[in-house]
Amino acid sequence: MRLLHGKISTRILYLITSLFICSLLSIVFLTRSSNKYDGPPPQFQRPTGTNSLKGIDPLLYDSGPPPGKLWFPGERPLANATLLVLARNSEADAMVQSMLDLERMFNSKFNYPWTFLNNVPFDEEFKRKTRAVTKAKISYG
Repeated sequence: MRLLHGKISTRILYLITSLFICSLLSIVFLTRSSNKYDGPPPQFQRPTGTNSLKGIDPLLYDSGPPPGKLWFPGERPLANATLLVLARNSEADAMVQSMLDLERMFNSKFNYPWTFLNNVPFDEEFKRKTRAVTKAKISYG
């Protein structure tokens, strides 16, 4: 310890102040009561005056399965739709990765056609790589 003209050095003063603040914070956090609610979640209700679910977190409310019959792939006609992609020839490898993910998670069940658009004609390498990923019909424009 080094004393300067009868006063405590600034390093020791900072140390004591830091220890005091840490002690106060420890006391506050350890003695604080928990406000956690352990009861059942409230029943799901739509906001009054609207059919909107905006602002409602569906994971907080267990509303059960949706009403009516659940349709599985192949039980109902598909929507008249396509998977529309804007891509460049230079983005072929990234497009293949995205297609693999979408095919694995969704389109392998429904087999929607792919439509690729570009401001220049697609080169044969892009077409070869994208055709190898899916069994669905592909259009290039």
